[in-house]
Amino acid sequence: MKKILLTLLSIVFSITLMGQTFTIGELTYTVIGGNNVSVKKTQEIVNLVIPSQVEYEGTTYTVTKIEDNGFEQTNNMKTVSIPASVTSIGNYAFKGCGSLLEVDMGVNVTSIGTSAFKECHNLHSILLPSGVTTIADNCFENCHGLNEFIIPANVTSIGKYAFHNVQSIELIFMGCG
Repeated sequence: MKKILLTLLSIVFSITLMGQTFTIGELTYTVIGGNNVSVKKTQEIVNLVIPSQVEYEGTTYTVTKIEDNGFEQTNNMKTVSIPASVTSIGNYAFKGCGSLLEVDMGVNVTSIGTSAFKECHNLHSILLPSGVTTIADNCFENCHGLNEFIIPANVTSIGKYAFHNVQSIELIFMGCG
């Protein structure tokens, strides 16, 4: 009986924390389940380094998702470093980051949302992790500077307009043959 009561209390506590937000420095985190959080900006950032874990009020949380619109229109952002703990990049996550030059994408990213990097005009090349299976609609649309793109062997679907209006891109498919 005691074990059941503790389990129920644990579930209620987890549900209560869902959606809770907290801010550390220039980033805001939202509890999305258990000890996992998503991340978004609270202010302009030039060189974004997303931590794999954050501690808040005595609890350690793992950053597993970049929120929809999380860093959209961060005009002065030049570099992004995404840790291995992140598995999902939300829709429009970096849309309109026109100064973005470089993205160091975590090796465990499996999902990249619609228009996630749309209108990142100065982004020149990007290496997707091998776990990515889908390149969503409009994902790299209007990335005029994109000239090298390596598509992992596991990609089974490329969405509509994924590379629309990208003039001088060289697509490299891995594992084809």
